[in-house]
Amino acid sequence: VIAAVALALPRADAAPASPPGPPCFVLIATDSLRADHLSCNGYPRETSPHIDALAARGANFANCLVPTGSTHESWISMLSSTEPRDHGLRHMFPSKEQVRRIEKEQTFLPRLLKEQGYRTAAIGGWCGTTFGIFDVGFDHVDVSNTQNYVFLLAEAAFTNHLLAAAFLDNPVGRVLLPELESVSFTRGASALTGKAKRWLADAAGRNEPFFLVVVYHVTHLPYSASYPYYTLFTDPDYRGRNRYRVDFRIDEQIQRGFDDDLTPEERRHIKDLYDGTVREFDDQVGAIVAALEDLGLGDRTIVGVVADHGDNLYEHGTTLGHGVTLFGGDGANHIPAVFAGPGVPHRRVDKLVRSWDLAPTWLGWLGFERPQRWRGVDLRGEVPSLTALLETSYLLYRQPVPDLRPGEEMMPFPQVDEATFFDPDFDYNPVLRDGLEDLVVETKCFAVREGSWKLIYVPRRNGPIWRLFDLAQDPECARDVKEQHPDVFARLKEEMPAHVRGR
Repeated sequence: VIAAVALALPRADAAPASPPGPPCFVLIATDSLRADHLSCNGYPRETSPHIDALAARGANFANCLVPTGSTHESWISMLSSTEPRDHGLRHMFPSKEQVRRIEKEQTFLPRLLKEQGYRTAAIGGWCGTTFGIFDVGFDHVDVSNTQNYVFLLAEAAFTNHLLAAAFLDNPVGRVLLPELESVSFTRGASALTGKAKRWLADAAGRNEPFFLVVVYHVTHLPYSASYPYYTLFTDPDYRGRNRYRVDFRIDEQIQRGFDDDLTPEERRHIKDLYDGTVREFDDQVGAIVAALEDLGLGDRTIVGVVADHGDNLYEHGTTLGHGVTLFGGDGANHIPAVFAGPGVPHRRVDKLVRSWDLAPTWLGWLGFERPQRWRGVDLRGEVPSLTALLETSYLLYRQPVPDLRPGEEMMPFPQVDEATFFDPDFDYNPVLRDGLEDLVVETKCFAVREGSWKLIYVPRRNGPIWRLFDLAQDPECARDVKEQHPDVFARLKEEMPAHVRGR
């Protein structure tokens, strides 16, 4: 009898049975979410109970890295299963010609699913701008476009006249001023969740599968959570800098970077604010999961949680932000990758995986073959030992290389006001000026990640800087060990781009 009962019980790693018909897929994302600030990944605070619940019944790829800590490059890589060196987007200011070339040359997941009869949609705030610029195959796109000059002006006007904006934030006001629909304060976390729930309610009445991506920005700088989230983890007696959010002027930040003279108490408070934004995002995940259940879609929908990148939080040699340094550990490149639903087995994978491995895995769960040209591997089976090449983005502001030695200096790059212009032929989006594409790549920092090893390359005029770190022993990259491990240094150097290996 005991044997019969044991045979009848499902295996712990068995995938849930899928209901008839292809499963649906809801991908819930937020900008700048670090995987190591989720409770399911060992964080000591209860920041993510709803994401934890997904991980408890689904798959958690707990060590997933993105190639670049920058939104456009990261999303293009994730949805086309390619690396920046494949698709060619190496910064955040593409031209119209670059965008159209990438749209034509790359095989994007939403487009593939659309060809298989899926309804596809992207909903987001200003961190969903990628899908307003690039056509990757979504039928329905409802995102802010505040990278566009016109909406940047609208954002500035409404932010500085919040009382007038509040009176206009209604159906009549949105008819008179449609720009209100795209500014950030009308697309807060709860507003985006409302949009997603309305789209799902409409989808529930149709007899066709769907792929929905929802992109939040609550976890992005300036870590401005709504009440009560900004009070959840902060000290109520704190009276220092950045009390309710990180206060900075964008022009000053571009000129000199973020403050690097904060006290330990001030740095701890910023992390407390950040954790409040994580909890607010987690509640939106819970609300969307509950909506799927209420609509009768829970049993046929895979739910995933990802981010475009993480963030630095004053680790060794860093301040705040992303995409400008590879030091300080993996904080700006390490993202959550948690999935649950029909066909997704319960498992935790601690091996290193890459964000460009996710799309082949998603297609497998949905029952489709992966395109041959995709670079990523399918993570459904045994995960092999993988190597990840990381790179910085456009150097929007400079972060110093920690522990510089005498004679070591960074290569210069024009600041954003000199390097870009608003192109009237491309909806007034900021575009990198001609002649700077090669310089962007030449001045990039690169890193190779393999197991616990991280080799960082920093270009400079009088020869490159090399640093090797063992993150298992030194998670914030404070001790260079290339002299102690010359064999590892030589092997990882061979994984670098050709123009780097020769230096």
